[in-house]
Amino acid sequence: MTFTAQIHTETETASFSTSHTMPVPSEVVATAQPFPETPTAIAELQQQFFGFGSMILRLEQKPKIAVYAQKQRFEIVDWGINLRFGDQGEIAREMARKFLALFGKAERDELSDAERSEWTRIVQSVDYQKFCAERSPFRYMEGELEKTQARVFVVKWHDGSSVVIDRSTAPELRVLNIRERFSALVKFGEGDKVMALQSVSILPPIRNAEETWKSWPVRNS
Repeated sequence: MTFTAQIHTETETASFSTSHTMPVPSEVVATAQPFPETPTAIAELQQQFFGFGSMILRLEQKPKIAVYAQKQRFEIVDWGINLRFGDQGEIAREMARKFLALFGKAERDELSDAERSEWTRIVQSVDYQKFCAERSPFRYMEGELEKTQARVFVVKWHDGSSVVIDRSTAPELRVLNIRERFSALVKFGEGDKVMALQSVSILPPIRNAEETWKSWPVRNS
């Protein structure tokens, strides 16, 4: 992975190439505390999206990198991550590790005062709402296929709400007939948009369906 940034100093602008050409060392490459001295230069990382499998970190702004030439190390500003020169290829991995470590502690309410301050700064720098939406688990849902169109399905959930679902997101719905009931595992994103739908089963019709569905809890409860 290659990143390129521009280092801005009072006297010059220099290229900061972060091509990683050496193997990842077996020992720990990141330290947890920032350096006390003033950096020799500040770089702006030319990347805002960091992906590992299904996990994507989206930063609101490009991260800043403080360069310490005398120590041959650099720091990711506000993230508390220090790396050696030559370990630029570890930036994305170390940022993901820091985020997930603090995310887990925040969920368990185990953050120290220092970690809580650091976590607050990090959360403010990422698209946290989108991260949480994409990380949300699949939910069991029951619904009815109201109609199909060229590119979408229209589904009425058990709570009475209707939603438009892209056909490419839920290809399994093609097996259903109009007004047929079904169950499925559904992953919702921001604004309750259906991000994925799987494990469809056809359900038998029920009498007084409207009254039965009214007794179900809504999805936000």
